[in-house]
Amino acid sequence: MNSGTEYEIANIQKKFFINSKDNLQDLKNKDIDYFVNSQSLHLFDRFGISKEFLKQDIETWSENEDYLKAVSVFVKLHVVNDCAERIVHLTQDYINVLTKDESQKQYLLRVVEDYRKQYPDSTKKTLTKRMTDA
Repeated sequence: MNSGTEYEIANIQKKFFINSKDNLQDLKNKDIDYFVNSQSLHLFDRFGISKEFLKQDIETWSENEDYLKAVSVFVKLHVVNDCAERIVHLTQDYINVLTKDESQKQYLLRVVEDYRKQYPDSTKKTLTKRMTDA
């Protein structure tokens, strides 16, 4: 039998991977409650916003200082693809350590691109597999 705590933990750990257009459409069709869990309230704490307005009638929120502060903070947030930005930054740093010559940088990027085409999944199994003549 599931306790409330087990349910909350399971709810927190749900993940949704987008690997096709169908999955993306499924994600677009989800209601807002699909994206909210017990961890969602930590967002208010992180930005120093009181959660008291959540206990009040939604009709009164437009006059509530806490709600207005939350709106002003959240409107200013920018969506960032953190993973992609880290990769770009790491690549730039690494290439700049190796060479300052622009033609060598371009050559190095082409080598990496060719390598990725040759080994698209880059798993340990793929990389350690014996090379055989086709």
